[in-house]
Amino acid sequence: MNFFLDTAICLDALAGRAPTLVKRLQGLTPSAIKIPAIVHAELLLAAEKSRRRERALPVVERFLFPFEIVPFDARAAARHAALRLTLEPRETGLRPHDLIVAATVLVHDATLLTPAVRKFRKVPALRCEEP
Repeated sequence: MNFFLDTAICLDALAGRAPTLVKRLQGLTPSAIKIPAIVHAELLLAAEKSRRRERALPVVERFLFPFEIVPFDARAAARHAALRLTLEPRETGLRPHDLIVAATVLVHDATLLTPAVRKFRKVPALRCEEP
């Protein structure tokens, strides 16, 4: 089974606030861990905005190094459009970037690791777990 990480869990891990995630990741092969391209972009943005940019960028790259960055492809784009059409009228608390992550995870038949399980459970058929 493959697991995708969302931005929040990656930021928690980078800040040292996710010891259970680190332990769980150590029990998995790196090939089982995937990073949606939008999460990669959000992590790079956070590093660029950091007061310690010179230190933050290499830390992000080292964290991401063993994991596959999964592109937002045509299948994910179609799933994203369907999700937004279904969920946008409701007050879900999910941002468009969250739905891009969810669509990517869904088309790859994987599980999302996130601290925001309650929020992501609003996405039909999405498997998600806290680390």
